[in-house]
Amino acid sequence: MIGFADHKASEAVWYQLLNCGFHLPAGAGTDVMANYSSLRGPVGVNRVYVRGDGLLDHALFLNRVMEGKSFVTNGPILGLTVEGKNSGDSIAITAKGQTLTYSAFLRSQVPIDHFEVIWNGEAIATHKLTSVMTSADVKGSIKVKGSGWLLLRAWSEKAHVDLPDLYAYASTNPIYIKGVGKNIQQKISANYFLKWINRIEAKIEELSFRNEYEKSIVLKDVQDAKYFYQNLLH
Repeated sequence: MIGFADHKASEAVWYQLLNCGFHLPAGAGTDVMANYSSLRGPVGVNRVYVRGDGLLDHALFLNRVMEGKSFVTNGPILGLTVEGKNSGDSIAITAKGQTLTYSAFLRSQVPIDHFEVIWNGEAIATHKLTSVMTSADVKGSIKVKGSGWLLLRAWSEKAHVDLPDLYAYASTNPIYIKGVGKNIQQKISANYFLKWINRIEAKIEELSFRNEYEKSIVLKDVQDAKYFYQNLLH
């Protein structure tokens, strides 16, 4: 999710997938061409960190990444705990909704403009400091209702000379909230992807294939995806 790109543009697509019910953890990679590395910094600018308890080996690291017990960053370090739960965990709430308490921290080498708790793609709590924000320890409470997800995000609006990327950015993976009913953003996100799929389908008709069988396989994948997202509208 965080790589050699505009992180918030990638984030926007990721949020739509999360709203559709996918438990899709964010990953990181610099994806840099070494002969152009001077444009955006060396390999390793964008990283994923996992929550480690005891000895951490290669297999355990990959499992933690797939479980979403991690955060992604190009510099800032951050963490979010909600009702004692961390990234990748789930919290069941009542049908009437529930007030959840959280704590969060931030450590950064460069200034951060925005430090936010995100609920189903929207900032539900924003923390601002009067001085340059490179460190923060905050607590708060949020009222949520229905199903969805929460995460912590930190980012800056402009580049900084000490961070070779477009701007500072970091995000935890979601904590999933299990309430009564579906995520209220689900239909909006499903329509988002249906429009995308329709564009793909139209483009397929313009492309050349080696034979009709190859084309039919691609179209079947498109139809399967369309069927999936159409079902989310009901």
